[in-house]
Amino acid sequence: YCSDKQTCDNDNSISCKLVDCKFNNLPQLKEVIVNKSSDSKDEVLQPLQIIASGIRKKNLFVVEVDVYVFGIYIDPSFYEETKEELKNRSNNDYILLSYDSKNELKATLSLVLKFLRYVDSSKIVNALLDALKPRDDDSSHYKRKALPDFKNYLMESIGKGIEKDGEVSFVYVNDRKLDIYVNQTFVGHIVDETLRSRLLDIYTNSKNSITPEVVKCLHSAFAE
Repeated sequence: YCSDKQTCDNDNSISCKLVDCKFNNLPQLKEVIVNKSSDSKDEVLQPLQIIASGIRKKNLFVVEVDVYVFGIYIDPSFYEETKEELKNRSNNDYILLSYDSKNELKATLSLVLKFLRYVDSSKIVNALLDALKPRDDDSSHYKRKALPDFKNYLMESIGKGIEKDGEVSFVYVNDRKLDIYVNQTFVGHIVDETLRSRLLDIYTNSKNSITPEVVKCLHSAFAE
């Protein structure tokens, strides 16, 4: 991987475009499990590469505290597939990254939340649900199935709270799936396009991202 601008002068790889991004101690590569069929023997490990990172901060009375490090990992071939279209779009239009790949069944993205302090499960889940709250024109499946399942999977798997260095991740898999992991353990999946796009938008919308550093990294990654 490129580690400085000089060695990246003639390199157009993801890592070279991100030399100015801070990854906050997240690894550059992360392997995710993809099940190619209903047979568990068809599970494969797929490496994804980090493309953006930022810290979620919260005001605690009069003091701002770091809550978790957030990272986005991408399949390199999916990056190649989307970069031409994304660099010509408006800055807040990274929703394209929540769509399925045009290629074979695989993981395209992983959103990782690595906690920097203990947080009650109710605070984690309620904050996400507030950002994901349904709109009038959302489908009944999103309102009555996807969001309740999302809440239940997280509450049941996190328990009372998540400890420092605990991790929650959301893996985007073709066929509109969102796989949910808590501390590297699979806890369930949800098939809903609105949930996938709305969850990504929380962190990547340039107008109101809760992790602005992530948007800056994405701008760099998809720049000319």
